[in-house]
Amino acid sequence: MAVVVAALAALAILAQAAQDSPHPGGPEQTTRTLSISEPHSRIEVLIGRLDGAFTFELARDPSLELLERNTHGDRAEVAYRAARPLTSWIAWVMSAGGRRELVGPALIVLTAVSFGAVVWAVQWACVPGPARWPAAAALMPGMLIALIAPGLVDQPAAALAVAAVAAHRHRLARTTVILLTLAVLARESTILVAGAITLSELWQTRKVRALLPSLVPAVVFTVWNLAVWRMVGASILDASHGTLTAPGMGLAAGISRWGSLEVATGLALFAAVAALVSCPDRVLRLVAITHIVFGLVMVEMVWKVWWGFGRVLLPVQVLAVVAYSLMNSEGRHHAHEMVPAVGR
Repeated sequence: MAVVVAALAALAILAQAAQDSPHPGGPEQTTRTLSISEPHSRIEVLIGRLDGAFTFELARDPSLELLERNTHGDRAEVAYRAARPLTSWIAWVMSAGGRRELVGPALIVLTAVSFGAVVWAVQWACVPGPARWPAAAALMPGMLIALIAPGLVDQPAAALAVAAVAAHRHRLARTTVILLTLAVLARESTILVAGAITLSELWQTRKVRALLPSLVPAVVFTVWNLAVWRMVGASILDASHGTLTAPGMGLAAGISRWGSLEVATGLALFAAVAALVSCPDRVLRLVAITHIVFGLVMVEMVWKVWWGFGRVLLPVQVLAVVAYSLMNSEGRHHAHEMVPAVGR
């Protein structure tokens, strides 16, 4: 199923690129400080709709020089975007060292693969029980935005984070740490998933090694950002004042500007949180809690559009499919236990 989903995602993206108009309609990020200037193809037009533009430029030149030049020397913005390098690094390799004509197709492939990877991760997380409607994970709002604005880092990061949860459920400690480290390098907010796993391990074992799922990703992330600071003279902390706010203020201001798509996404997110909180799995409940806390300090810019908070809180949406499957399996198990034995 994962392969089918990835193929369908690729077809959907290519269908967008094949439209007659070189500038098909799509979401606009009015706060974006970078767009792909003079796009060479319709694929670049699609990627340049949202933050894929940053992924694109970083994939062309991992040294950050091109990204800094095209953001007009905004070092804080460069440091903020460079804190999410993994997708660009992979695209750089796939494009034979950042060849522009190959970077766009590489990002399209990575976006499509992330759809399949999310479905596969959900299925793995539900083993040994069956996953209920695993393809639903690919239909979450935070996933769907990548079909009209590919090249984002959120979908690969979510796939890695969900795979890390699956590895933890299978007691694969080293694999869990590796996947969490990659997820944090894809998008820093996935440290919330790492934190949930760490809290669960601390609660269960009370041992120092329980810190590893958060400690290792945090150290690797810090080392990389120190390297970024050395290269551009700024760090992700220099941009944090524009991405976080006082608890509840961003949410309240954003909701006041919601339209129908935002309401629909908000309802889906509420249902996802409810599923996680109701799930018997401690890690999934903690994922909900950590993301609720983080959501309270997100700025209005994120909360005012469906593809803003939908992307940031994507792990919650995808893991809700896992929670639903686990609760369904648990319910069937209890129902089976309650059936009286006949002829015993």
